[in-house]
Amino acid sequence: MTHRRVSGRWLAVGLAAGLAVAGMVTLAGAGPSDVPSVYSPIPPCRLLDTRPSSTVGPRSTPLNPAESYTVQVTRNNGNCTVPVEATAVVLNVTSVNPTASSYLTLFPAGATRPMASNLNVRAGQAPAPNLVTVSLSGTGALAIFNAAGSVHLVGDVAGYFTPQSGPLGQVPGPPGDPDRLSNQQIAQLRWGRVDFATGQEPWGVAYDGTFVWATSNTDDLVSRFDRVTGTRTDFPTGDGPRSVAFDGSSIWVANFYDDSVSKFDPATGARTDYATGGGPADLVFDGTHLWVTNFSSNSISRFDVAFGNRVDFDTESGPSGVAFDGGDLWIVNTNVDTVSRFDRSTGAHTEFAAGTLPVDLAVDGESLWITNPYVDEVLQMNRFTGSFVAHATGDEPTSVVADGTSVWVTNRSSDTVSQFNPATGTRIDHRTAAGPMGAAYDGINLWVANYSVHTISRISP
Repeated sequence: MTHRRVSGRWLAVGLAAGLAVAGMVTLAGAGPSDVPSVYSPIPPCRLLDTRPSSTVGPRSTPLNPAESYTVQVTRNNGNCTVPVEATAVVLNVTSVNPTASSYLTLFPAGATRPMASNLNVRAGQAPAPNLVTVSLSGTGALAIFNAAGSVHLVGDVAGYFTPQSGPLGQVPGPPGDPDRLSNQQIAQLRWGRVDFATGQEPWGVAYDGTFVWATSNTDDLVSRFDRVTGTRTDFPTGDGPRSVAFDGSSIWVANFYDDSVSKFDPATGARTDYATGGGPADLVFDGTHLWVTNFSSNSISRFDVAFGNRVDFDTESGPSGVAFDGGDLWIVNTNVDTVSRFDRSTGAHTEFAAGTLPVDLAVDGESLWITNPYVDEVLQMNRFTGSFVAHATGDEPTSVVADGTSVWVTNRSSDTVSQFNPATGTRIDHRTAAGPMGAAYDGINLWVANYSVHTISRISP
């Protein structure tokens, strides 16, 4: 979901996004050798805490701008005991009281600092954690670089890697996912990211069980990607394609500027167009029908997916994002700052306050999650009472999707995706390419459309 200003309000435009990756781990720094390693989890122990009120380790002052701070890890340090033969550690690092927008990079002490970030922060934000797997130097130390401002750090060790004692190649455990990138690639590509060229201004992303699809808003294309090789095939759409969705058989694209949706055969690209209301914004399939929000005509259209027969229902002003909770539809009404619970049979709807200029929403099974890009927050709303809790996001939160474990928000202006724990509201930010918009999950990898640099990223957990 993203938006453009129209008549003083944000014009929401739909993104069919299936964003889902749980347990994200960032690997920082190349491994010290090619010897297979064995991971040993341990009860979390605090390695460092630079806050003067709760200092652990030798430092009680924040990291300064452009400072690289060396932390000894192996042997006895802080409250941790890590064996001297450890080659890497899994560290949960948390930023506290940052004074400026910055990023933190972890890498082996003495090594060349990689051009990547492991944690991104903004001035005054709440404590932000991230789980990082970082290689150690030959002396068992790591370095932490802070780009700007000052920031306190808290680091908890959750486990460590040691060289395997058996023959090379006999690494215990089940075989890994064949699509997963190597640790070296992950170290170089910011948590395993590979970028593929798209058309101009990619917008929405969907997965059909075989291929990943992305719309290109300026080129009037929808592109089909092989999810392993990235091989791309383009198909022409209507004018201004934005949201894209899969109905179990066909791919559907909302063409915002010519008031239509295009239905594609995923194998051949054969296309059929159907008229919609004004400004089709978002798409969702409920198992029987395809639903399309019409931002400009304040309506939602129900399509028979086999024949394209259409029935329109009135909505509140500026319907944009739409989601299905297994019973009802939920519609974001950007122009009146509400969401509607919509009865699919009767068209009756009930409105709930939804913060400031909401644009997108998702259902996590318990709650609604609603993005408010004007104020950099996502709302976690009770579906039955309408009460909500606001969580800070990155800059300009756009698309939001729940994966059953985490809730994910793409932050278009800070080039990050935020991972939220629905139970606690805690947040971890991960880097993307410039201008992340729509996203989808293929069961193995996360795919993100990068509007500003005309690429789609495959990100491997």
